[in-house]
Order: sequence, then structure tokens, then C-alpha cells
Amino acid sequence: RVFGLLLRSYFLMEEIPGAQHLGQWRGNATHATLQLARLLAKLHNEGFSHRDLKETNLVFDSAGKLFVIDLDGLEYTGVVTRERALADLTRLARAAEGLPGYTVALRRLFVLRYAKARGIRPGEFFTVAPLIPSGDAPEK
Repeated sequence: RVFGLLLRSYFLMEEIPGAQHLGQWRGNATHATLQLARLLAKLHNEGFSHRDLKETNLVFDSAGKLFVIDLDGLEYTGVVTRERALADLTRLARAAEGLPGYTVALRRLFVLRYAKARGIRPGEFFTVAPLIPSGDAPEK
């Protein structure tokens, strides 16, 4: 960098042998859910948000290890707020809705493990704010 301007950059990548994205992968769904919850919680705990979190950006190698790809969507925010984390997780949940094996039990397992890895209680993290602010509530 010269005067804060980028003059040269390099793009490095590693080949992932036997790569299959989440929508293609037919391994153990529970194992995948636990890996995904831990990986996303770690990403958020470290201050990173992935603005393009979807099944094709989550890749398993031939040994079943999970990787996040398309790091152009990665953004360092310092602290990933509750709202930002919910936006990431909602984007992923919408993308995963049509996947085979995407069950209510796996969604619950994901939420519990994600919350545990982030050091938060699931009930606090996923509480929805009231639709009407208390000062604007209609009188009875």
C-alpha cells in the first residue's frame, strides 16, 4: 500500500479434495449441523459476518470437514451484533429450507449449539422484539 491505496494484491486459494457444497453433501446430518453451528459461532465470536451465507458457500471435503468459501462476502465488524448474527443465520435458514434432511430437530440442535458456542442463552438471542413500541400501543 502507498498512501493507503492498494497497489498490488494476491489471490490464494486451496483446493478442497472431493468438495461438495451443503446442498450436495449426503453425510451425517447431525455431524454437519454441529460443525456448522460451531463454525458460524466462531466466525461471529471473532467479529466476522458472512453477507452471502448459503448452502453453496459451505463446502465439505472428502473427509467430511466443513469449510466456508466465497470470502468476498466476509466482513470484519469487530463485534457481530445480535441483529447482524440473526441476519446471517436467517439468510442461511432460507437457503437451506429446500434441502433434504432439513428437519425441525436439526434446526433446534443448530440453535442450541450455536448459542452455547457463542456463550449466550438461546431464549435471549432469538427473542423477537415487540411489533408495536410500548408508547404507540393502542389504548383499551
